[in-house]
Amino acid sequence: MSGIWLRGRRVTINLLVTVAIVGAFAIGHLEGGASVAILFMLVELLEEYAEGRVKGSVKKLMGAAPDVATVLRDGEQVLVHAHSVGVGEVVLVKPGEKIPLDGMVVEGETSVDQSSITGESVPVRKAVGDEIYVGTMNNEVCNKDKVTKPASETQYTKIVKFIGEAEKRRAPTEKFINRFSRYYTPLVILTAFLVAAVPRWCLAIR
Repeated sequence: MSGIWLRGRRVTINLLVTVAIVGAFAIGHLEGGASVAILFMLVELLEEYAEGRVKGSVKKLMGAAPDVATVLRDGEQVLVHAHSVGVGEVVLVKPGEKIPLDGMVVEGETSVDQSSITGESVPVRKAVGDEIYVGTMNNEVCNKDKVTKPASETQYTKIVKFIGEAEKRRAPTEKFINRFSRYYTPLVILTAFLVAAVPRWCLAIR
């Protein structure tokens, strides 16, 4: 939650909600105060749930791409870092292994779990000529895939880059909200105080 700094302490929207609840109880509107408290707690829970889902998805995505690949070179299987595999080379992916790079199936037919990249809940059949994506899981049999993109240009890399750019775009918005709250929070509190105090003061001077 956004807020301001006041005498070394951060004043957030919690202060406004607290004032509203205390004020409601003070004037005898118990139902109103209870409703505000319940709604605020519900919003907090939903916000935490949404943030947890997003963080979990991002964490899962970040761990989707394998670091190594089994490349067929001169008739032998060579285990190398995924970033050192060139376009056009053929990689061997065994059942239960993640596909190390974007490519095209050149030998074998299997089913691939693409949920980490495309969100599909059902495995997709892959045969010769079909595209495959880094980070997806080979479920059934060994297959050979021809690499079509370097590690720096895979679908996975584009998604991670997009997430990073989205985080950067969100930062200016958060800064604006923080600046706005510096005036909004004390203004609302002052207005509430005046609404409560002025009528009584007017009655007192009559």
